[in-house]
Amino acid sequence: MSVSIRIFLICLFVRVSHSAAPVFTGLPITLNVGENENTNRILYTLTVTDPNGDSFTCSATIGSFFQIIRDPETAEWKIWTKSPSFDVTTAASYTITVTCTDANSESTSGIIYVNVLAGDAIKFSNLPTTVSKNALNTGAGTQILDVNAVDDSGDILTYYMTVSPSTVTSFQIDASTGIVTTTRELKYETQGTTTLLIRATDGKINVTEKLVVTLTNMNTVPTITNLPATKTVSESIAGGTTLFTISTYDPDSGATKTTAFSLASAASASHFTLDSNGNFKLATGKSLDYETTTFYNVSFTVNDGMATGGPYFLLLYVENDNEPCSFSSTMYYASTDEGAAGTASMSPGFTVTDPDAGATWTYHLYNANNSDRFTIDSSTGSPMGFAVNYDIDNNAMPSKVILTVLCKDNGGTTGVIKTGSTQITITINDVNDNTPTFSASSYTIYADQYDYPGSALGSLTVTDIDSGSNALYTCTATSTSINSATYSINSDCSIYLAKTISFDYGTTVQYIVKAIDQGTIPLTGTTTVNIVYRQTTTTTVTTTTTTQYNFFSRAENIAVFSLLLITALALIAILLYVCVECCWGSLYCCNACNGAYNSCSRGCDCCRPTNKQPSPRKVRPHTPEKPASPAQSVKSIAYPEKVRPVMEEIDDKSLPSHSYDTGQGHFRSSRPYGSSWCVSLINTFKK
Repeated sequence: MSVSIRIFLICLFVRVSHSAAPVFTGLPITLNVGENENTNRILYTLTVTDPNGDSFTCSATIGSFFQIIRDPETAEWKIWTKSPSFDVTTAASYTITVTCTDANSESTSGIIYVNVLAGDAIKFSNLPTTVSKNALNTGAGTQILDVNAVDDSGDILTYYMTVSPSTVTSFQIDASTGIVTTTRELKYETQGTTTLLIRATDGKINVTEKLVVTLTNMNTVPTITNLPATKTVSESIAGGTTLFTISTYDPDSGATKTTAFSLASAASASHFTLDSNGNFKLATGKSLDYETTTFYNVSFTVNDGMATGGPYFLLLYVENDNEPCSFSSTMYYASTDEGAAGTASMSPGFTVTDPDAGATWTYHLYNANNSDRFTIDSSTGSPMGFAVNYDIDNNAMPSKVILTVLCKDNGGTTGVIKTGSTQITITINDVNDNTPTFSASSYTIYADQYDYPGSALGSLTVTDIDSGSNALYTCTATSTSINSATYSINSDCSIYLAKTISFDYGTTVQYIVKAIDQGTIPLTGTTTVNIVYRQTTTTTVTTTTTTQYNFFSRAENIAVFSLLLITALALIAILLYVCVECCWGSLYCCNACNGAYNSCSRGCDCCRPTNKQPSPRKVRPHTPEKPASPAQSVKSIAYPEKVRPVMEEIDDKSLPSHSYDTGQGHFRSSRPYGSSWCVSLINTFKK
């Protein structure tokens, strides 16, 4: 037995339409007309829209007294009366069916109910009409028209007004009087023809008629002649660059034009400026960024003081440009130990961004300030290392350097390579790689009998060319000698006598001295010190280097010296005075005796008048060889009194008589007045 299965596929096609019929607003509605109306007028203005924006047409089933008309000015569909001749006894009401159909044949309908009021009507006596005004001399508050309407039932009328186009604000109507006036000077009005729809109502019937206002001698609205326009600019242009210059036109003579611009975003508007010459610029200090905004829609207007023309539009497109890469910080820091060439241990943590999509970049060191001693990974910027054997010992290389690091992009879409830069401060730490070194492999120091406990015997010189704490060291000493306590080798490597020496001359005490630095892993230098106790014949003189003493470097010494100098000069002056008075006076006196001068004064007692004084006693040396001459007689008395020879009396008669005539009397020579040293001085002068 066989079974067959058949499958039937049913396809259902559903037509889905996205079109929608036009829509009425305000319908249905009930309106009133007066039985006495006999002229054509607007009864109702339809409000119709199509959701899809489709065009549409309207028609109506209205009978003989109504018609539907499309207003050519406003494109609105309106219900009008048509040669009405209403009679409430025949027809007290009417029903109007309105149908609007769009381009897709979608349609909708609405109903207007019209009632006829017996014996009633509202009629305008001066509408419709057209009024013309001179715009330049029509001021605010000027009457345009006093609308006159009559209600057959005697009801009070109220007036309303609708303005077309709706942007016009220069007119108003008094609701109770129907007087239409201007709200401002018409020179500011830019609309040459304005339609005012005046509606009069008594609360039951609404009657609308047109008042058309035309203006002459109007102010011409200024225009911008080179807009709309499109402009493309590079995102890399500098602030202050002119992007576009607008051109304006106003045929009215003497008009002063002012231009303005606006953008949808206030933040965007702050990027631009517009000067009085119409130059539209990128604001100073601002920049464009393709990655942020690629397009600006700039709106411009121009005003002549009475009317504003515009808006006119500039479509500004921003062109992508290759922008430089940039570092997130202006300074980075890294630290490492000194090391050999090729070692790389620094990770600065550079952060680089490039606004261009898909941009790549490489890292480089700017060639300056020791950059040749360092390396950098060109792809990632890390690690950084040494290109040379870097050693800061003995200030061979700097322990801190500041390098300039560059990022270079790949040129982007333009192929023009752009560069960003930052700086990095690198601190190189000293490594304890140098052993403290003594100036000699062994030292011999001497002590003698003149040294006492505390005496400095010498000092060891140690050098360590490391830096910082690695260069600091302390000395320690060890000795196997039983006399090792006699001497002390301190931590600063100075050697002192610790206690009184109690061993024999010639005894040597040997120490092993170590200098140990303060590195993390301390290094040690070693030397041998032999201290010999010896006898010296003289006291050991400790030679010290001092600044040479200068007596005159101290103010008090100068004062003392000046006082002593003045005193010495005074004593010399006194001595000279005494010499002149004593010695020169004696010489003068004696010369007076021998006739050299014509008088004897100054207290001399060497010359006596012969007629007043007895003759002096004459003496001669013992056993003289011959009688002395007068000159010799004078000489003989110049001996100092302590060694004067023995004298004996002689008879005056045995000596030759010497007398001198001075012209003032007869005088005889004798010993001058004065001391023996003075006489010697006189004799010296005579020679």
